[in-house]
Amino acid sequence: MVSEVIETRGLNLSLQGNHVLKNIDITTHPGQICALIGENGAGKTSTIRCITDLYPSTTGGCTIFGEPAYNMSQNSRNRFGIVFDEGGSNLVYIYFVRV
Repeated sequence: MVSEVIETRGLNLSLQGNHVLKNIDITTHPGQICALIGENGAGKTSTIRCITDLYPSTTGGCTIFGEPAYNMSQNSRNRFGIVFDEGGSNLVYIYFVRV
């Protein structure tokens, strides 16, 4: 059984020559609640997009359920969901099932 649900190590992202994320390390475990808090433009949404492989990281990496985010099995993909709330609250929800 995997002890980490999400793990990032040295996650970096550059978009159009701008360094958006620099050396992000996150580890979450089953049952743990994790919040990304910061001002607009701090990189919260970009971090989530890297974690879910919507943006490929420039360097570093991320695993979800012990699998590389860029190459997750369909079984692992079926175990989480993501909702971007663009209604003004700037919240992003990731939920996991059958962890």
